[in-house]
Amino acid sequence: MDMKFRVRNWDRWQSYRRDRGQPPWIKVHREVMRKPSWVALTDAQRGQLVSMWLLAADNDGELPGSAAVIAKLCYMDSELDLDLFLKQGFIEEVDDVAPDCRQAGASMTPDRRQNVATETETETETETETGGPPPGAPPAKPKTKTVSKVEQPDDIDPQTWSDFLDLRRQKKAKLTPTAWKRIRAELDRGVEQGHKVEDMLAEAVAAGWQGFKLDWYLNRVKGSKAGDDERRPPSRRYLN
Repeated sequence: MDMKFRVRNWDRWQSYRRDRGQPPWIKVHREVMRKPSWVALTDAQRGQLVSMWLLAADNDGELPGSAAVIAKLCYMDSELDLDLFLKQGFIEEVDDVAPDCRQAGASMTPDRRQNVATETETETETETETGGPPPGAPPAKPKTKTVSKVEQPDDIDPQTWSDFLDLRRQKKAKLTPTAWKRIRAELDRGVEQGHKVEDMLAEAVAAGWQGFKLDWYLNRVKGSKAGDDERRPPSRRYLN
C-alpha cells in the first residue's frame, strides 16, 4: 500500500477551477493567523508550510509521500518535520493510491511550476463564483430601463405643454408619470376652485417652476407678499 499526503480541507480553501490546469496562485486566508496550530509554529515552520501549499497546488492539494522529496521541491534548507504538520492538522495521510499518482507532484520540476501561464486571481474567482454564458451563446442584451411617456392632456394648449416640457428638460427633471400625477392633483385642486388648467400651467412656466403647487399660483396671481416670495425658485423639497 502506497502513501502520500494531502493538505487538509484543500477544496474548502482553494477555488481555482480544475479544468484550467495548475493554478498560478493559491489562497492564504487571514483567519489562519488566529488559529492556535499556526501560532504554535516557528517562523521557519510557517515558511515550510506555505511552501508545501504552493507545491500541493501542482496536484490538486496532494503532496509526495516523502519528506525528502518535498523538501527538495520546496528548496528547503532545514529539516522538514512532517509529523508536526500531521499532528497540527495541516496535512493528512492518504493511503491506497497508485504509485503514478503519488509521483505526480514529485515529477513536476520547479521550472515547470514557474512557467505556468499567468492569470490573475481576480479574473479566475469572478468566473468561478459568478459563472458566465455557455460557449457559443449569443451575448446578453443590455437591460434598458423603460419610463412611460406622459401624453399631453386635452385641457392644455400644445404650446404651453411644449414650454413646460422644455422647462423640465432645462432643469434636468424628466417628466415621469409619478411626477405628473402629483402636479395634476394640484391642478385639479385649482379647477375645483374655479381656475383653468391652462392658466395655472402657463403661470408656472412663466415663473420657472418645474413643479406646481396651488398655493404658489394663488399667491402669485394675488400679488401678495407671499406671492413675491414664491417668485423665487421654490425650495427643493417642493420640486417633483
